[in-house]
Order: sequence, then structure tokens, then C-alpha cells
Amino acid sequence: MKTKLSKLLPVAGVVCGLCSTLNAADNMQHGSSSMMHQSSDETRFREITPNAGPRVTNGADVFLTADFIYWTVRQDGLRYAYCGVDVTTSSSTASSVNQGQSFYPPTRFDPGFKVGAGLNLGHDGWDVYLEYTWFHSNHSNGATSGTASDQRLVPAFPIAWGSHSSSDVYDTDLLNFDRFAASYRMRFNNFDLELGRNYYISQYLTLRPHVGLKGNWYNVDYVVTAYGPRIGDTPVNSGGYGYDDILSARATIEQNWWGIGIRTGLDTAWYFDKNWSIFGDFAFSTLYGRFSTPRRDTLRGDFSSTTPVISTVGNVANSWHTVKSVAETQLGLRFDYWFSDDDYHFGLSAAWEIQSWINHGELRGGGDIGFQGFTLKARFDF
Repeated sequence: MKTKLSKLLPVAGVVCGLCSTLNAADNMQHGSSSMMHQSSDETRFREITPNAGPRVTNGADVFLTADFIYWTVRQDGLRYAYCGVDVTTSSSTASSVNQGQSFYPPTRFDPGFKVGAGLNLGHDGWDVYLEYTWFHSNHSNGATSGTASDQRLVPAFPIAWGSHSSSDVYDTDLLNFDRFAASYRMRFNNFDLELGRNYYISQYLTLRPHVGLKGNWYNVDYVVTAYGPRIGDTPVNSGGYGYDDILSARATIEQNWWGIGIRTGLDTAWYFDKNWSIFGDFAFSTLYGRFSTPRRDTLRGDFSSTTPVISTVGNVANSWHTVKSVAETQLGLRFDYWFSDDDYHFGLSAAWEIQSWINHGELRGGGDIGFQGFTLKARFDF
């Protein structure tokens, strides 16, 4: 028996040695496979969203931008006068009144600018970018009454009216005037701070998601003046004067706003050439801020005197804090060019830009403010 066991010992040793060798080889193979798999995953991860820049070869990773903007601003609720209503005391039917029209301040285009500075960070191709926008608009126009009863101008909102010594009265009757004058002035300032990353998701398509802050303030002045009401010489109240005594009635309304909040968005570029691309960007912001809308109403008349008298018949202040939203979009064409052994980059883009400031039209108690127009941007990386 011992002899048989002694004969099997060498065989058992060979089997054990072979198993050990196989296990070691298998472990080495699995380890190598794991390392290769890990390396492959890291490579694939880097290749899934490669950095799209633009970056320069031997630079400070800094870039500057400058925009020329040619925009127009539109605010809801600015109708100041209309016609198409029979303002005489005689009876009339709807069929006898001609269709009238409404009058608004003009909406023309004005120049402005943006300036910005950014830094390409060393971490994963991220960048940080700060941009300031300046835009001012100031326009005025007027309207004159016709001679027919349904061509007389009627104020589109109550105008403060009262005697020389009385408190303010908002007369909503169908007062008719010789003419109106209206002016609208906007003073707009804005800062956007972004943290983003521009990367390829295909050979010719790039995305740049970004998140950051928006801060802005603006001031709106809206002035409507009605001149020379005519309803004869009958006094309208106990003040003892008629409409013929009034030279003008003016409403001056302001809208002041400041706000700060969170902004996020996505920039896209669709390349059809190495240097040329069509881009479409959008962003959305939610802001906490403060409105103030003071209003002052004045009358200017002779009041049976040879010297005109200016009387304040309305002086109201109003302010509150609230949360508002802003939506921004633009679509355009971009050209990118690298030079001096790729040490510098220059980019030029032209776009149509639209911004909707949702529920910001507080001059008349509601509505939106919209900006739109042409934006020409230049970018320099060094």
C-alpha cells in the first residue's frame, strides 16, 4: 500500500504544480484584461466628449469678446390714445362709426454693445465667462385728432383730472383732445456669469452647457401728454373752469427694476466646414428683484389767469419684491480662424437675438418686455 502511495506522490506534485501555473497565468490574464479594460474605458471616456475649445497652442488661455448690437425694445401695454368712438352727446349706432386706430410710442432700432472676458480652465476643458450688456433706447411720437366726431382722440388709460385746488380725480369719461404726445425711454444694463464646457458630440456638432448667475437693472420712463381738450365752455367740476382752460394734462410713469438670479443654457454649433458653423443658443433665468413704479400727473392751464399754472393732481408711489423669468435665444453664422502656428484664435459671428423678459411690463399692470435685433460678435483668444 505504501508502495502504491509513494508512486502517486510524483504525479500529485506535477498536477499541483500545473494547477498553480494555470491559476497564475489566469490571474495575470485577468489582471491584464482588467487593466486594459480600465485603460480602454478611460480612453473611451475622454473620446466621448473631446474638448472643442477654441483653444490656442501656447497662450494664456484667456479670451476677450466685443459685440455690436442693433436692437429694438417692445413693451406691452403702451397704447396711449385711440379713435373710432363717437364722443358727441348725440345718439349714434355702431354702423355709423368708422373704424378707428390705436396709437403707441414708436419702436425703432438703437445701437448698443456687449463686452466680455473669459478664461479656459485646466480642469476638463471648462471655461468661465463674464459678459456685460449696455442698451439705451429713447423715442417719441404724437397723434392729432380729426374733425369728425369719431376721429377725436380718446385717452387709452385714465388721466388725472381735477380742479386747481382739489385732490386728484381720474376721469374715465370720453374726453377728446386736440393731440397727444408720447415718449418712451429705456436704460438697460446686464451682467451674465457663466461656467461652461464646449465639447464635440460628433465630428461636426458641438455643445456647450453652462450654468451661472444673471444680474441686471433697468429704468423705463413713459410720458404721455394730452393737449387742448374741447367740449365747450361748460365747467366740468366745481373748480369753475372748462376744458378750454386746460393747455395740457401729463402722466409721467416710471418703471425701475433690479434683479439677480440663476441662469442656465445650452450653446450649439453645427459645423459644415472646418472654419464655418451655424450656431443656435438659448438660456433661461429666474431672478429675484424689486420693482418700483412711481407715477405723477400734472395739469397745465391758465385757470382764468394770464400766467399758466402747473398743478400736480396725482402723485403715487409703488414698489414690491418679486420673482421673474427671462428667456434668451439666438441663431446665427460663425467663422473661426487660427493663426501664427495656432497661438492665436479669432472668431466672428453674426446672429439674430431675441430676449423675452416675462411679466416685466409693469407700467400698465402687466405684460412682457421684449428685445430683439442684430448681434455682431468678435472673439480673440491668446
